[in-house]
Amino acid sequence: MEEMRIRAVASLAILKVNWDHRRDYIQNFVPFVLEALRVSGSEVVSIPEVQAQIAELFSLHIPQGALRTILKRAGRDGAVVREHGVYRVIKSKLKDSRFSEIRESVKAEYDLLILDFRKYCIEGFGVEATDTSAEVALEQYLASGSIDLLLPALSRGTIALSAHKDAPTETRIQYLLSRFISEACKNRSRAYEFLVTIVKGRMLADVLYYPMIGKVSQRFGRVSVYLDTTLLLRGLGFSDVHLQAPCKEMLEIMFKAGLSLRCFAHTYDEVVGILRRDAKQLQGDTIADTYGETLRYFLGEGYSPSDVELEIAHLQERLNSLRIQVDRKPKLEVPLGVDEKKLEDAILDSIHYWHPRSLYRDIDSVTAVYRLRRGQLFAPLENCRAIFITTNIPLAWSCTKFFGSSHSRQGKG
Repeated sequence: MEEMRIRAVASLAILKVNWDHRRDYIQNFVPFVLEALRVSGSEVVSIPEVQAQIAELFSLHIPQGALRTILKRAGRDGAVVREHGVYRVIKSKLKDSRFSEIRESVKAEYDLLILDFRKYCIEGFGVEATDTSAEVALEQYLASGSIDLLLPALSRGTIALSAHKDAPTETRIQYLLSRFISEACKNRSRAYEFLVTIVKGRMLADVLYYPMIGKVSQRFGRVSVYLDTTLLLRGLGFSDVHLQAPCKEMLEIMFKAGLSLRCFAHTYDEVVGILRRDAKQLQGDTIADTYGETLRYFLGEGYSPSDVELEIAHLQERLNSLRIQVDRKPKLEVPLGVDEKKLEDAILDSIHYWHPRSLYRDIDSVTAVYRLRRGQLFAPLENCRAIFITTNIPLAWSCTKFFGSSHSRQGKG
């Protein structure tokens, strides 16, 4: 745990150093990927493997979607080559990295920070802080209010905390750290500069989760996100782990951003229908058609038909654990009507559906969101009331084109 804290702080500082040298956001993270590839020794790696290696080496979590973009950038320099969904590592391109040099420099700064704080405690207040207690206090401070470090130092007084001499040592050390940082901030000391470096590194890391952060001005307190069937199945865990992980990450990120996670009742019904179809398939001695992520998952995990039926019985509980609410679609309103035949034609120009029911459910979802948004086609994301998220890219593009045209509403052209 002690080493993990050091790695986490060092990684954030390295991000800021990388930014100062490159001024390229994606390139900030390439050195972490290259070092992880170098240390792993593997000739071929997958995105989840690289993600896990980076977490272990640097205590830095990079979402899989962002990691795919970073690996693509590393591929431009010839460090990796993507083949059949995995990445072949070109070892000859990993030898000239300055990562270790930068890391050692940052680690030295971190050690000096901890040493300075320990001296401050013992010389000024007679409190003996160990390396571990100092590191824990710093970790908690950075997690709770580190953004204050970016405010002008002279506009802040000493943080208004108190720690009686009889208070637990941990509480007293946290209080002394607040005083130490406040004084360092006023004096613009070396410790202050390093702390600001860490905070800015954390900000750079956080942007990985919000690629549109510059266009968003508030939390999404009134925005409902409606998930399509595939995302629900992946979020529920009924697919290969490499498909589950990015979806679960996305759900957690959206929840933390204040979005309300939902699905329509007809989407829920479709999920139940798929699970029942799979349970029926599993009843036979042989399975001729293994179409679908869920059936392949159930086969790989050794599910029996009764196991799948049990999953159906607990489906609502699992949705609740994911904080996903099931809604019925809003009632039809003439002013918010959509020419569904033209929408159907627009979608079918791009997509072939095996089952017409799937097409009509997609249309129901898209038009329901249109009504929830009161017909407002374009708005700042945080004000648009409702969003439909789908893995079906052609569906997204065809609907965007349709609703941007003059033919989207009844009574028009």
